[in-house]
Amino acid sequence: MAISGAPKVTLSIIDKSTVPPEFQGIYSAICIPAFKGNTEPQLITNVDQFLREYTPNGKIEVGYDLSFYSAMRYLLGSNKLFVKRVIGENAFKAGIEVNKSGSTNPSVALSAGIADPNDYEFGTDGAFVLYVKDEGEWGNKINVEIITDQTKIKEDPSLNPFIINVYTDSNDNYPIETFVCSLKENAIDGYGRTMTLEEALKASDYIRAFINPAVDINTARPAAVERVQFSKGDDGDPVTEGDMVEAVSVFENKIKYPITILLSGGSSYLAYQQKLIQIAEKRQDCIAILTVPQDIERRSDYLNAVVEYRTQTLNANTYYAALYSSWIKIFDYMNDRRIYISPDGDIGAKFSQTSETYEPWYPVGGSRRGVINCEGVLNKYDYGEMDYLYENNINPIYELPGKGIRIWGQKTLLNRPSRLDRLNVIMLLIVIGQALVEALEDFLFEVNDAETRRLVYTMIDNYMAGIRGRRGVTDYYIYIRSLAEEPNENTLTPEVYLKPVGAVEYIPLKLIVVPEAVSFQVVMNG
Repeated sequence: MAISGAPKVTLSIIDKSTVPPEFQGIYSAICIPAFKGNTEPQLITNVDQFLREYTPNGKIEVGYDLSFYSAMRYLLGSNKLFVKRVIGENAFKAGIEVNKSGSTNPSVALSAGIADPNDYEFGTDGAFVLYVKDEGEWGNKINVEIITDQTKIKEDPSLNPFIINVYTDSNDNYPIETFVCSLKENAIDGYGRTMTLEEALKASDYIRAFINPAVDINTARPAAVERVQFSKGDDGDPVTEGDMVEAVSVFENKIKYPITILLSGGSSYLAYQQKLIQIAEKRQDCIAILTVPQDIERRSDYLNAVVEYRTQTLNANTYYAALYSSWIKIFDYMNDRRIYISPDGDIGAKFSQTSETYEPWYPVGGSRRGVINCEGVLNKYDYGEMDYLYENNINPIYELPGKGIRIWGQKTLLNRPSRLDRLNVIMLLIVIGQALVEALEDFLFEVNDAETRRLVYTMIDNYMAGIRGRRGVTDYYIYIRSLAEEPNENTLTPEVYLKPVGAVEYIPLKLIVVPEAVSFQVVMNG
């Protein structure tokens, strides 16, 4: 670097401290056929938020898809779940068209439900359309009133302010939401909050607005509207296998959705379960938690039916997915009944809890990290049956009186002998792989010389030493090709050899009876 001009001291900060990021905890994802909710995936962190977003009445009703319970059970044990609402064809949003002040009719009922408000065709006097934020018949229970009497509004009259009160059929006496709005751009109330209609209603849990592009927003104001009910909301056609497959494809985006676990929600759709596997294999940073469909488990010859489902129907050969059986019994307090649900939500939560309390690569199962809080299981497998399941890469949910109900296996669906046939090893590789890929991106476009290679080696070595210290690997070896060995001068090739720590799954206890006259050392050495 050339230096010129008068003598001076200059400062440069050179960063050679790149380290792999720490694992940020487990995020999971699930698709649910819901009658309410945003159709874009939403990060849900607790049960109340989940019920508020995806149910019209804040509770799971009889007849809802059982994936609701998978999501709820997961959120009872963890707090990072991406939920994708799945809807069928011909689902529409309910709404009402509001006319300009001075019109004969203050409001006009919709002739058809709203799919895209940008395509809405306004009447001659239409000022704006109000519509529910999500598709579904639930929107037909929304009521609104619009108050334009300036004596009842404290905001600047030059903004032509008006009040929108929102009601529901179940909350008829008092508005559940109230907004002071204006059609003018950049309108601000006395508290510094936006009053512009479309922006103001983005804070609503229920409604949105679209202003007629032909309206002069500087002079127009809406007509006063007495209580009027939204209409034309429609749940659409029943959700199909194709709808589920198409919906879950959104989680192929690993940058937008940093997930570690894909929950199946107990789906009996074969193509959907296969799609989950495909997504996990494509991403290489997550696993699919699958369960045997309930109707398979309910057959009289349930054991052979379960194994046949795994070996013949699903017939998967992958280390990015795991299959579990049996379904679990819970008390559904919202409907005062006992039902069987898929265990995938509980299993996913156990992975999350293990990551937070131990390490992501600790085995999930047994009496320490595998106890499921429920009332029972659909099939009470005995030891012989569990042997048969595990030999076929099916992880049993095991009920033992007095010791609870536990996850009793951690095999992947890999169909050949390998260290990759265990989930704790896959979780280890996912954690290491994610961290090193992100850290190595910092070396792209660096000078490709021995110094850069030394920095890369040191960075990986320090990281892997930490993994070894945290009981992830017993040993590792790092090899980085020299410049002379690289077939391409623009390539740097690090190779990390590692020995994952295994899990204790078999304990062959021996009781050895020794004669009184013989020492233990003689017997042990003999």
